[in-house]
Amino acid sequence: MEPPLVGPDVAGSRAHGERGAERGDDARAPVVLGAGGLRRGLASAVLFLVLAVAGWWLSPGDGFSLLYVSGQLVLAAGCVLHVVVRHRLDTVRLEEEVVVVVTRQGETVYAWADVLEVSWQGSTWPYTGSGPVLRLRGGPFDEPGPNAPGRIARLPVFGAAASGRATAALADVCAARGVPYTPKLMELIGTGKRMPRLPGEPRDSRRS
Repeated sequence: MEPPLVGPDVAGSRAHGERGAERGDDARAPVVLGAGGLRRGLASAVLFLVLAVAGWWLSPGDGFSLLYVSGQLVLAAGCVLHVVVRHRLDTVRLEEEVVVVVTRQGETVYAWADVLEVSWQGSTWPYTGSGPVLRLRGGPFDEPGPNAPGRIARLPVFGAAASGRATAALADVCAARGVPYTPKLMELIGTGKRMPRLPGEPRDSRRS
């Protein structure tokens, strides 16, 4: 059974709601991003392996090109399987004041007050997972930092539908927090279409 791609953290939201009731305000339930489209991902890995075997079987004795393609297909299948096995239970919890990344190694917490900009990084080659991208306050050489946005999780998310749900939920939370959401930020910076920092931002944006 796949963990939910997007949904409320039931236990966390109940406790958060009780605290909100005590304060007399309207507390919002956290949004949780996790694995999605796992069956599609596993099916693609199986297809890659089948094509690799077919290419190896059909290649002539000196068919280096087909053997090379078969090797790339095996690599792609291996990358997909690695991400699914290792990161299928990872989550990113978007709470009222913090972003919490939960992996088998533990938790990493980022304060929304330190987030300058948010994006989403999807499938790349070789496939290493998808996840939110944060550009954070900090010094000029911090990673992630104001000059170097970074992906904070490696979630196994496969297919346009699963990716669309994740990015829509992330963009909605950013809008509610008043944090800029920029689609394909890493691609824009990588191709030179924009600088990492927004106009008017200082090179060093650490909070005093």
